[in-house]
Amino acid sequence: MSKSTGFDAEVLKLYRIVNTNLVPMWAKIVETVGKESGGKGSVLDLASGPGNPSMQLAEAFPQLKVKCTDASPDMVDKAKALAKEKGLYDKLEFEVLDLEDLSAIPSGSQDMVTVSLGFMFPEDLKKSVEEVHRVTKPGGTLVTTVWREVPMMELVADVMEELLNKKLPPPAINPLSLKENSALDGPLQDAGFEIKSSEELPITFNLGTREEAWQVGTLFDRAMLNELQESGEEGDVFGKFRTIFEEKAEGMWIQDGDSEVLCMPDPGIYRLVVAKKPL
Repeated sequence: MSKSTGFDAEVLKLYRIVNTNLVPMWAKIVETVGKESGGKGSVLDLASGPGNPSMQLAEAFPQLKVKCTDASPDMVDKAKALAKEKGLYDKLEFEVLDLEDLSAIPSGSQDMVTVSLGFMFPEDLKKSVEEVHRVTKPGGTLVTTVWREVPMMELVADVMEELLNKKLPPPAINPLSLKENSALDGPLQDAGFEIKSSEELPITFNLGTREEAWQVGTLFDRAMLNELQESGEEGDVFGKFRTIFEEKAEGMWIQDGDSEVLCMPDPGIYRLVVAKKPL
């Protein structure tokens, strides 16, 4: 791929490939919300991206009042469009909300709050957790997931190190920033939550076909790769990335119907935390 703009047009498709792998995680969140809420009450789903797990919650529990939110207006618009496709639009509320500023939500108004892989985004995690605690009803519940291990990141880091001939620091938005229990539990407990349960679960990553998988790999460092590509000083940066990626991914391909797809040999591990706001 010689032009980064061509890659830009494919970004949403690539994120959909990644998101397909997260279906079991969303199902686990739905299961947990069902156990904690009995399928009734209100749920504020934060950092929902294009509507997950908001749509799964609305579909599973018709009596649950679900608000689908994200800091990006574009993502909220995508969630609305997908909800319409799935016939779920009228079962959801939509709002643009930043995790660090939930002032639009009244204090103590939500029976449950869900944050699926969202706490890695805010610059001020402490403030975000305090805001979540504020809007949760006394006796209410937070259900959240964070990454413990993401083998795909290790593969991409190896590719980037060879491409640039240097080791890169962790990305600004680091999926592994909350891998240690204390990194999340400390702010939760400081805000006033009590940890009810913690569970580690595996998730298999299928990164798509030979034409898709390397492009999915560029998502971690896409801004840097685009900058290098546009400078013209490094030649075809995306082409070089693909060559190195495929060399390092050799042996990870499996046959899926008529296509070969890249299946990471080791699963990702995520942590599911249930926290309660005391009465």
